Amino acid sequence: MKIFKILFLVIILTITSFAFLSAAEPKEKVGIVEFDERSPINLANASVVIPEMLAEVIVNVGVYEVTERLLLGRVLQEQELSMTGVVDTRTAPQIGRVYGLDALVIGSYMQVGDEITINARLINTTTGRVISASTVNFNNIRLLRSQLQIM
Repeated sequence: MKIFKILFLVIILTITSFAFLSAAEPKEKVGIVEFDERSPINLANASVVIPEMLAEVIVNVGVYEVTERLLLGRVLQEQELSMTGVVDTRTAPQIGRVYGLDALVIGSYMQVGDEITINARLINTTTGRVISASTVNFNNIRLLRSQLQIM
């Protein structure tokens, strides 16, 4: 009987250890930069607002650790990358190395007629390759938050 109690205790400790280790597994670090405006969408500061809302969605999903977007924006300005509009698959690896990011989210938005389009790309900062890309289209700016969750 005593052996069964010890065995049971060892099994419980083992399961608890694995659960703790998997929960403590580090998440990939992702940075989000301001989105490029291709045409106005009738939303003040959309280049800042859209990535801010997207950061909230990414954090809530829980897969990535999101680097503070505003801080990253200041860093990029220091490097003059965002001021020249050169944040893309070629410059993402440089940004990732310098700031310890695994991936970078870049994107753009535009309105053509009544349709608003937001594009976002998740770029691996080691390879410069696009990991994932998504586009959402909608007709009412009030639907922005729900459309970003689809992204």
